[in-house]
Amino acid sequence: MKLHWQTIGGAAFLFVGSAVLIFAARIALFGMEAPLPTAPDAVEGTLQTGALVQSPAGAPFLYGLVQVDGEAHFSPGTPIRWSGLFGDPTVKVQTARGVETVRLNAPARWRLAAEPSTRQTDTLADLPLLEHVDTSQHLSPPYYVHVVAARPGEHVLIGTDGDGNARQVFFGDRATIERGFEERKSARFPVAAMLAALGAFSMLAGWRLGRYEGGLTDLLDDKNLPDG
Repeated sequence: MKLHWQTIGGAAFLFVGSAVLIFAARIALFGMEAPLPTAPDAVEGTLQTGALVQSPAGAPFLYGLVQVDGEAHFSPGTPIRWSGLFGDPTVKVQTARGVETVRLNAPARWRLAAEPSTRQTDTLADLPLLEHVDTSQHLSPPYYVHVVAARPGEHVLIGTDGDGNARQVFFGDRATIERGFEERKSARFPVAAMLAALGAFSMLAGWRLGRYEGGLTDLLDDKNLPDG
């Protein structure tokens, strides 16, 4: 029995299409992110003061991600980024149960209540944390500095793994967090519809490819099946 390229291609399209349809159904039913954290693994309250880091943009912070964007020396017009983590990821949160200690996850995964602190500058020499960053080999001014950080006094909702390590971090009051979550949740339907259309198209393409001469039709014909 000879496998034709149409058979292999058709089967591949059918497999990919069915996988995409299953993924689309999962998004439509459950959304694109985990539910908001709940007790007993939720830590909700106000970040307490601690060792503060002077920030190149915005107020001093406990822990955060600093990014510097500019143009590449070797290719004008091509954006390039430098980034670094600063501060202590272990923070204290004043909750209704008392003060709890949590180790924050990567700032890039946080859900923020506001845009990151930003500033534009032609030199990094006088900015905290960045005065010793050597950009001469990579970046050209102007520089765009972005800071995603946790600061004392901010309200947070944190989902933990039960051992004090954060899995989800949301900033803002409860109403703001829930509103943002519902907005993202409602956005899942257009995404699911697009994926479903893509999956259906892939399956149709696989079926049509398999119907070509030498494809699935010939393969499944009794006379082409091996004996025994």
